[in-house]
Parts: sequence; structure tokens; C-alpha cells
Amino acid sequence: MRDSLKFLCELPIYQEEQPYQLVGYADQEATPQGENCVFEAKEIDVQDAREHPVTLQTHGFAFFQFKSGCELAARHFETVGGDNSILTKYLDETVEFVRKMFKPVDIICFDWRLRRRDPTTGPGIPPRDLKDIRNYALPSGDVVHCDYSADGGFDRLKIQLLPDELAEYMKKGRKGMIVK
Repeated sequence: MRDSLKFLCELPIYQEEQPYQLVGYADQEATPQGENCVFEAKEIDVQDAREHPVTLQTHGFAFFQFKSGCELAARHFETVGGDNSILTKYLDETVEFVRKMFKPVDIICFDWRLRRRDPTTGPGIPPRDLKDIRNYALPSGDVVHCDYSADGGFDRLKIQLLPDELAEYMKKGRKGMIVK
């Protein structure tokens, strides 16, 4: 089967400046400062990965089925300031599923849209309300990307862990895994 996906163009500007795209603020209009990415569509061969044996060790991803006991209606995940009991229960289920599958020493569940730095300020970034960031449903991706590299995964740990937790992690020589 053939399909078309968007790939980042190889532009000279990326030798001087990393590609970036600010996402997550539905009420803000796109501005030239909001991204410097230029994409091109390319036709690619696509295979249904569910029809082939894939593992984390051989392919870097795997499929798992998990039936949540929660009502997974959008209103429980996209409502600002509402009852978070369903979201909390869902996150607890997810953590328990990961614990059973991988038997980790520790689990950190994080919202990738939140940053330690203040995202409401900065050059070229319009002011915004932080309460909305977790509740903005992003469309499914059609741009080829890697959410976390080995370095990026470690950078995420440095953001999520307190300094003493990071020092303990480093001292014990632990390895990390990002599970989506």
C-alpha cells in the first residue's frame, strides 16, 4: 500500500537553527514566530505493522491491548477545571498496566505538553492561559517525527525529576524507557 506523509525539508536554516513548531494553543492564531518548519509530502510504502511480529527490542515499539475500566469520553480529558476523577483513574490504570508489562523500579507519568519553563512568556510567544494547555486535543499526526531520542528522553527525566531524584537515578545507573 502507498500513502503520503509529510517530511521536514532539508533547509540551510536548520544548520543554524533547530526546526521548531509551537503547538497546543487552539485560541492563538499562527504567527511567523510560531514555527520555522517547511514540509514536503512524499509517497511511501506502508505495511500494516499489526500483521508482522514487532517487539520493543527489534523495532523500538510494540502493540499492547488494554481495556480501560473508565469511560473514555473526550469530556473527561478536555474539560478545563472539571472533575478529574476519571482522568486520575485512567492514569492510575495506565501506570499499573506499565508496571505489570515492564516491571520497572519507578514510573513517572507526565503530560508532554507541560514544560518546567514558563510557556506563557518569551520572545514572539503571545500571552496564554496555562489552564488550557492540558485540555487541547491535538489532531492525529501526519508528520514523520520522533517524540524522544535517547538524549531527549534523558532531557525529559531531567525536567520531571527533582535534583535529588535525578542524582539517585544517576548513582544507581538505571536505564529509562518512554512508553506512550
